Amino acid sequence: YLMRFTGAAKYGDWMERLMYNGVGAMPPMNDYGMIMYGSCYNTWGARKFHSTVWFCCQGSFLQTVNDYHDLIYFKDSKNIYVNLFVPSEVDWDSPDGKITLRQETKFPESNRMTYTVKAAQSSRFGLKFRVPLWSKKGMTFDVNGEPVKVNAKPGEWAEIKREWKDKDIITAKVDLHIWAEPAPAALSPVAAMYGPVVMVMANARDEEEL
Repeated sequence: YLMRFTGAAKYGDWMERLMYNGVGAMPPMNDYGMIMYGSCYNTWGARKFHSTVWFCCQGSFLQTVNDYHDLIYFKDSKNIYVNLFVPSEVDWDSPDGKITLRQETKFPESNRMTYTVKAAQSSRFGLKFRVPLWSKKGMTFDVNGEPVKVNAKPGEWAEIKREWKDKDIITAKVDLHIWAEPAPAALSPVAAMYGPVVMVMANARDEEEL
């Protein structure tokens, strides 16, 4: 809702983190339909476990997974927005007719995303990409193998506006790197991140010794 009301790209970072570190990191349901309802993380390892049967998250977990397809792309009357870097395909009624945008990627294992435009006729519109806040160097783009200059500031939308034709190919690369972020309520520091993915986190609290 914050993204819908404000249009600010930065709110997409929260969706991205939840997808990879929350729902996407859940172990599978067991034979009884139980999902993870407990976890323990520390510098020596981590453990996720099932703790009880039939609580509310068994329903909301399935709903959350089902909702993610609505968070990959957004639109307005003149633009289509790429919010999440996920293999997918979307149909959109552009100002000049229906187009299909196909996204192929192995993100976050790879920093490369490829987009293919399918269109019965040429159409002029803006194709906007969320530039993640964690991407210090932003993003770079090629269209049909030719580099294009795009203002790709972290936390904002990077826009390529042009007349798009059938089989146009856009290649985007994002600055994936290891970085550290303070962990809320933790004494020292920190979560080690790779792009949006938490690799390891110290979990000491005020009452614990490091």
